[in-house]
Amino acid sequence: MTDPISVTNALSALKTASEMVKLIRAADASLDKAELKMKIATLAEALADARLALLEVHSEIDGLRATIAEISAINVDRAHIEKRDNVYWINDEGSKHGPFCPRCFESDHKRMPVTEMPHAMRQLGHYRCPQCKATY
Repeated sequence: MTDPISVTNALSALKTASEMVKLIRAADASLDKAELKMKIATLAEALADARLALLEVHSEIDGLRATIAEISAINVDRAHIEKRDNVYWINDEGSKHGPFCPRCFESDHKRMPVTEMPHAMRQLGHYRCPQCKATY
C-alpha cells in the first residue's frame, strides 16, 4: 500500500519544481547559460520525481478501487443468500443459483459450486466441494 511518505515526496518534488520555475522566471541577464541549464535540469528532475510518486499513488488508488468493487459484490451476494441443506443458494431476480460451498464463500469470497455425492456415499454428506473438499 502506498504510504503517506510517497504523497509527501510527490508534494515536496512539486514544491521544488515550483520554486525552480519561480527562480527561472525571476532570473535576469546576470544568470549565465550554465547556471540556467543547471536550474532547468533540477526542475526536470523534480518534475520526474513528482510524476513517479504520483503514478505510484494512482496505481494504489486503482488497486483500492478494485478491492472496494470486490467487497461490494460480495456484500450484494450476501443480501441474496439463502442457506438450505447446509449449502448456500443465491436468489438472483427470482431465479436460484447454487448450491455453493459456504466455506469457500466465507473464507475465499468465491462462489464455488458443490457437487452432489453419489447415493452410496451420502452418509458422509449430500454435497462435496471440489475446491476445499468439504462435505455438507
